[in-house]
Amino acid sequence: MKTIRISDSAYEHLSSTVWSAVIEPFSYFPSWWDTIYVTPGNRLFVCTSQWAADEEPQYPRRRIFTRRQLVETYLNITDPTHCGGYNILSNPDACAADIILQHAFFGRIIFG
Repeated sequence: MKTIRISDSAYEHLSSTVWSAVIEPFSYFPSWWDTIYVTPGNRLFVCTSQWAADEEPQYPRRRIFTRRQLVETYLNITDPTHCGGYNILSNPDACAADIILQHAFFGRIIFG
């Protein structure tokens, strides 16, 4: 993962935007995610479904991400668009959240 430097104010704005894009569409997530929730320490707990774990056994089944990790993931996504070319952050939905989560969890898009 490459290092991208941004100002503190830009980071704070991006952090809030990425966090919202990932946690707001909890009503629907693709079937490869089993559990997603915010921990009391304000981290994101993510667990893949059993069939996803069986399909991709080289990856851990559960991971916890900080806001910083999600921002760094977003900054390193080479094509931050989804569903017909919409930018992940200007039009966030479950698809956008899934793109960020798959890149954070697997390092690339695996499912979808």
